[in-house]
Amino acid sequence: MAPNRLYDDERITDPTTLAVYGAVAHLGRDGKARASYEEIGKHARCSRRTAMRHVALLVELGYLLTVSRTGGMNDYALIDQKGDTGDARGVPRMAGGSDTGDTPVRHTEFFQTRRTAAAP
Repeated sequence: MAPNRLYDDERITDPTTLAVYGAVAHLGRDGKARASYEEIGKHARCSRRTAMRHVALLVELGYLLTVSRTGGMNDYALIDQKGDTGDARGVPRMAGGSDTGDTPVRHTEFFQTRRTAAAP
């Protein structure tokens, strides 16, 4: 399920965008996910191409950070949009990282954490 701020965002006019956000959230943990467009499409009940378009929109609107990976998997971070752009330094906040959802995250920190957690 997508947070209320996505339902309230008038720039989001297609309910598939909400389903794609929900799919990324479902496939991840603590505001982070690693998934292919095929997986996102399966969970959002749309095609791979449609999932790609809606992920791109969510990135453009500032609700997701993403890095494309080889092998079809991408890394995603759900970004908390509580009416601000992040902390005092402008660092976006990652949704789900703490009880308050206020954990600041830098793009490189998020993906470094993913690589470290994936290491044997």
